[in-house]
Amino acid sequence: MPQKDSDGYRLLGGQRISFEILGSPGEQDVVSFLQIQFQKIGVDVKYAAKGTQPESTYLYPSRFDLTLHGVTFSLSNVDIMYPA
Repeated sequence: MPQKDSDGYRLLGGQRISFEILGSPGEQDVVSFLQIQFQKIGVDVKYAAKGTQPESTYLYPSRFDLTLHGVTFSLSNVDIMYPA
């Protein structure tokens, strides 16, 4: 059985498993849906606003856990989605 905290979230190394999903205000409904789904398996998910320049703020420096995009990635641009 995985370790869980008092709220039922899974623990890894004594810390709650948690991550943020970058999204725009129009994607908050999707993030809310994902929060509910991940909560069912004991993973804490939070919404994080992308802001006006997510590429330079979050993507290029690899400062994100998960992000929502309306972009179709190809071999020429998928590298921005991997941590540096």
